[in-house]
Amino acid sequence: METFPAQEISTEPVPVQEPSQKSLRKLFNISSWIILFALLPITVLIFLSQDSIPGDLFYPVKRSLENVVLAAVSVNPATRAAFRTDLTETRFKEAQSLVVSKSNATGLFTFIDEVQSTQLEVTSLKNDTEREKLEEKLISKIEEYQTGLSTLQAKTEQNVITYQFQETPISTPPPAESNSAPAGESPTAALNQNQTPQNFLSPTPTFTPSPTPTVTSSPSSIQTSSLTSTPNSTITVVPTVVPTQVISPESMQVLEQKKIAQTLKETKEQLGKIKKDLEENRKENKENREKRNENEKKDSSDRNK
Repeated sequence: METFPAQEISTEPVPVQEPSQKSLRKLFNISSWIILFALLPITVLIFLSQDSIPGDLFYPVKRSLENVVLAAVSVNPATRAAFRTDLTETRFKEAQSLVVSKSNATGLFTFIDEVQSTQLEVTSLKNDTEREKLEEKLISKIEEYQTGLSTLQAKTEQNVITYQFQETPISTPPPAESNSAPAGESPTAALNQNQTPQNFLSPTPTFTPSPTPTVTSSPSSIQTSSLTSTPNSTITVVPTVVPTQVISPESMQVLEQKKIAQTLKETKEQLGKIKKDLEENRKENKENREKRNENEKKDSSDRNK
């Protein structure tokens, strides 16, 4: 029986081939393109909606993205309050654009609501340092908003004056009067040149008595009557010259600008109240903190004794 020599079995581990750098680079490029195509629509929407204002096509997209960010930062109340503080500037720019481009004051109501919501979130922070920092930031922004509203209100009031000047009533001069009487008419029909506008009266007709027939008798048995008459009576009418005036009511433009100016004024007053509340809250918190520090120092000194 033929025998075969035993083969030696290697116990060394078989090396595993690692992916080459070329294959890794290819895989990375494919993943990058997939992520890019997935994020491209969102990027385009953010780009198109960042400058939109109420009434634009992409404005709802803008507000939806803001709500997503607010939900994401809700974990940290200080971060959420800081983001809302920045949103007040966005609402203010939108309100400005609406007033200037569309003569629409609805953006001012949205703006003041945003400021009030931000005030509540800032003042409700528990951390004194973060609360004071955000209160100071919000007060500074409110001062900027008040300056911008004052400038916008001045422009609006100037627009009202301009529109009213363009619609000033125009007086038409009275018709020219002739000193000579027309042919075949009594000279009294001519209007006196020295007559002033103060003597304008209603037409006063002047009448000449009608002709009276006279009867004469002749010696004959037949009576004949002869009539003698004066010229036909003339009625002289003095025309009343009244200056005419074209009066036009206030246009819609003037009314809209007046309404916007009033809304701007009310918005400034509301901002002033919010600023005052923030300053009083800061002052009260500062006093409470100082009292608390004094009490802590006093308790510490008592314990040491």
